[in-house]
This record gives sequence, structure tokens and C-alpha cells, in this order.
Amino acid sequence: MKKETALALIISCTIIALTIIGVLIIKNVQLSPQSVQPICNTLKFSSPSAINLVFFAEKEKAEKYSEALFDIYPLNKNKDSFNIYYITDNIECELYKNAALFCHSRELIKKAATCPNDYIFVLKSHASSIRSSSYLNVLSINTNHPLSVIAHEFGHAFANLAEEYTPAKLPSGVKNCVESCPEFNGLDEGCFQGCSTNNYYRSIDSGIMRSLHSPKFGKFNEILIENRISKDKQQITGLAISTEPQCENQFFHVIKGSYSKPAGITIKEKTVEQGCIGTNGGQQFTYKIKDSSNNYISSDSFNPELIFTDAQTEGQALLSGETDNYEGEFYLKVQNMPDSNYLEIFDNENKLIKQTSLKPIRDDRPCKI
Repeated sequence: MKKETALALIISCTIIALTIIGVLIIKNVQLSPQSVQPICNTLKFSSPSAINLVFFAEKEKAEKYSEALFDIYPLNKNKDSFNIYYITDNIECELYKNAALFCHSRELIKKAATCPNDYIFVLKSHASSIRSSSYLNVLSINTNHPLSVIAHEFGHAFANLAEEYTPAKLPSGVKNCVESCPEFNGLDEGCFQGCSTNNYYRSIDSGIMRSLHSPKFGKFNEILIENRISKDKQQITGLAISTEPQCENQFFHVIKGSYSKPAGITIKEKTVEQGCIGTNGGQQFTYKIKDSSNNYISSDSFNPELIFTDAQTEGQALLSGETDNYEGEFYLKVQNMPDSNYLEIFDNENKLIKQTSLKPIRDDRPCKI
């Protein structure tokens, strides 16, 4: 009888111990950062065809910076062309060349995909000497810069506006810096020498692309921004599938590459991720997707070549920074289409510079890194 009682006690204790261990394991899995999906919060929803902005910040800070962006013309009259979301998850950023905040990463892309995400803003506090940056569709904002830095970096990412201070690298295809004043077609507020380089001209003496103390982009740049709003809305309209996209039901390819001069683009890895694809920014390079019949079925633009970095500390009259030839890894988001076969990448002269197969990642399941 004593043996039976002892055995029953051992069995009971074992069951209790296993139950406690099981509960702890389940709790650990549920709380693991790898298994918890970020929550996408809506700050403002306008329409399925609107351009999607997502902030990595608490609600109050997302409101503060989005209001600063939409206080400026012509964005203030086009508020209904944008949806605004925010995610409170932390994002690990790095310092590009120890000088600029840089948050473009696979982690960011995967977390941002829980929201519609055409342009992604990461807000971080650093010493004011650390520059904010714009790379692809990611804007890394140092919150110790004036609030207008968000409009400046958005000018780079959204409308391909070059720096209007000097010296800076002049990207190809920009329209706000011109070789001669008549190119503004009378839509300027004057013609002023010095726009990235000393032999180019800008359309406003001191606009946001030259100084964060300015309250405006300038008439000519405002037209460029409005044209971009119209173009982006047309592209996104074609992708709208419901009142508000359900990101958990969508998948897209992520192409991990690296860029350097003179090597150019190298493809390192291809995966499928779950969520809303968003855009890659735009300009400079074009990617096209071919189907199994060798027909092009999709295309878009991106620019892994340049990174814009900017700062304006207290007492400075003008911005300072650098438009740099980017060297490092980048992530290109590509549509996951049923008949995707090859991805082709072209430079700004429409020369084919890279081709890679999409076949190994065509199934609709996320691939682990």
C-alpha cells in the first residue's frame, strides 16, 4: 500500500512538473520576438488607391511627424492622397559610415509588411551631428533635427529631388537642378546658382531642399511633387484589391543584393515573405519580371546606387551632408506572381545588367532566413 501511494505521488508530481514546463515553453514561444507579428495601427485611411506611409514610432510621435509633413504645400492640399499607419515595434538601425542613421534592413522590410508600406519612416534619437538619411523607400529620421527634416528626406525619396545646397553629388534624372534658367519654364521663384554643384541652378533661393529653416519647397518643386503624387496613385490603384489591404493574405519576393562601384549589383539571396509589398522608392534602375513564355508581366523602378544623408545643427544657416554612392547590402521587393520566371534589372540607359531566376521561390510560403 505504501509502495502504491509513493508511486501515485511520483506520478502526480511528474504530471505537475511536465505541465509547468509545458506552460513555460508555450509562454516563451508566444513572447518570442520571432513569433510575435507586429501590430499595424491605422492613423489615417483615405482610400485603397492612396499612397501608404508607415511610421515606426509611438502614436504621439507618428502624429507629430506626419502633421509636420502635411503642414507643407502641396502635401497639405493632398492629404487624402495618403494613408498613414504606425508600428510601435523597435527597429535596430546602424550608422552609415559612422555619420548617418541607416535603418534599411530585412528586419524592417518584414515588420513593415504588416502594413501597406510605400514609404517607411523610422524615428530615432541621436546626437544632432548624426545625419538623417533617405535610401530606397526608407527614411531614417534623427529626431534631434528640426521637424522639417521629414519633408526634406521625403523630397528625396518621393520626388527624386536633389540637394539644393553645395557641394553634393547630382543624381541623373533629377529635375529640380538645371543647367540653365529657361529650363524652369517661368515656373520658378527666381534662378539661383548652386544646386548640388556650383554650375547648376535652383528655382528658389532657400527652400526645404537647401535649409530646414524654410517653410516651403518652392513653386517648381511643388509641381514635381504633385506630378509624383498623381503617378504613384495611378500605380497603386492598379494594385488595390479591397477597402483596406489585408496584408496577412499576401506574399512577395525579397531579393537580397549588394551594390558597389564598379562591381554594380550582385544578387545574394531570394526569399518569399508574407505581407504587403509596398514600393521600393523609384528612379534610376528598372526591374522587370518575365513569365514562362518570355513575356514581361510586371515592372517597377528602384535606386540602390545613392543614399542621401543630411543634417542641420543649431546655428547653421544651410544643410550639410552628402549624396553618396551607396556600398553595401540592399533588399529589393518584387511582386509574387503566379507565372513569375525571371527577374531582369536594367540601368538608367535601359541596359540589362542583371538577370536571376524566380522559380525556386514561386511557392506561396514564407522562406526562413
